[in-house]
Amino acid sequence: MSQPAIAGLPAGYLDDVCSIFDRHNHPIILVEQCAMLWMGIAGTPTEHDFLVRDSQLDDIVSAFIASGEWEHAEQDLSSRSNDSHVNQVPRLRRSTREPFQINLWPEKLYFLSVDGPKVQVPNVVSWDCVLMEEHFDPEIGYPLTKTALEARNTRILPRNLAQRENSSPLFIPTISRMIDALLDQERYRQEHRQSGFGDNMENINGNVLANRPAEHITSFVKCLYLERPQQQAKLLPHISSHNLSTMEARLARFRRRPTIVLDSLPGILPQPSSRNSH
Repeated sequence: MSQPAIAGLPAGYLDDVCSIFDRHNHPIILVEQCAMLWMGIAGTPTEHDFLVRDSQLDDIVSAFIASGEWEHAEQDLSSRSNDSHVNQVPRLRRSTREPFQINLWPEKLYFLSVDGPKVQVPNVVSWDCVLMEEHFDPEIGYPLTKTALEARNTRILPRNLAQRENSSPLFIPTISRMIDALLDQERYRQEHRQSGFGDNMENINGNVLANRPAEHITSFVKCLYLERPQQQAKLLPHISSHNLSTMEARLARFRRRPTIVLDSLPGILPQPSSRNSH
């Protein structure tokens, strides 16, 4: 059976997940693509990724299995840029009702603490990308922040929410903490594999493959225009000292592809017919 798109899941599809986190007095913190949607980064997540305290990981995984609704599942590395490190992340599949997978990232693997600064979000996913940390708005001419989108009556949330009652608060890391963690993940991979194929690539058994954390960092740079000095001023003071030079070098190397505006190219767009002009 194929997995349904997240947008097609019924309302309250994560009520049991939130309940287990609540019973363990553990905050519900999103990472990976679901979190990045709320950071202004476009994406199409098919699973949910949660950050879990190292000290509580085993108990929380056991609680899911004991519920009788979840079972262990192998990681699908094809959706993780073939990042073999993801094999260490517990992945659980719902064995009853609608099929669905979640991933429980321990702090030590995501290089991020559960108890650091975070931002509350209204749902696990957004309808489209939304920038919750509005001071990171690159101000490039179209609405990206939650305030700007709501002012235009733009849809932010999917029709069916992950929680029926929205009783459990949901969080994401701050953008600077997320990027810092991804830089640490990238360094760890470079220390354990010989790379040399550019920012987003690594060599595995002779094959050049994508580097998952580096791809995420590049997405942040592209979507938030982090190569611009005014954006760097918002980010770099919050990057750890051991990652600062790496991030500065990455931003210095980044080259944005020019945007082609079709309206400015004569003969590209079809002209309206006389029948449609009245």
